[in-house]
Amino acid sequence: PSGTYPTNVDGSTPNPLFKRLPEDFPEIQYSFPEAGNQEYRGVFSANEKTIRGQYQFIGEGFFNVFPVTFLQGNKQAFPTDKNDVAISESMAKTFFGTPENAIGELIELKGGYYPGSYLVKGVFEPNPQNSDPNDVLMNYEVFATDEMMEWYNSGTQPHLVLKEGVDLAAFNKKLSDYLTTLSPNWKD
Repeated sequence: PSGTYPTNVDGSTPNPLFKRLPEDFPEIQYSFPEAGNQEYRGVFSANEKTIRGQYQFIGEGFFNVFPVTFLQGNKQAFPTDKNDVAISESMAKTFFGTPENAIGELIELKGGYYPGSYLVKGVFEPNPQNSDPNDVLMNYEVFATDEMMEWYNSGTQPHLVLKEGVDLAAFNKKLSDYLTTLSPNWKD
């Protein structure tokens, strides 16, 4: 019928929301972004080898919540620079022979939305419990261009770490109509 809109649930929110939530909700200890979906695929190359891979963008705080084992590199210091990446153990072996050899090397992303050269600062062991496995972890700052951080753009899944003792049901109730306080026309 006229006037209806299709809806879906994917966890994606307006991109700047993860920054705004802690400002408006004192229950939040901290918030961090993650952006990744099936569209974030590309062709990676290094050492005259090429493979297809999937990537996701992670922000500071990701490793405090999601278990990722680094075989090489410093997980607590990752990412330091905008173009730092961590790659899977299998990608490290394919391109550089061993995880140790991958650190400090460049990989090239061709195609996809974010082509360019990226510096390998970590090698991780894929988590078998991850429902959305990735070959490359990229700095969220690559994703967070000025245009992407406008309220009309989405793709970020904000993750919230609440302060100890927060009543989750009460917090969820406060959160339920929050977007309409930012824009009264928000209907999605």
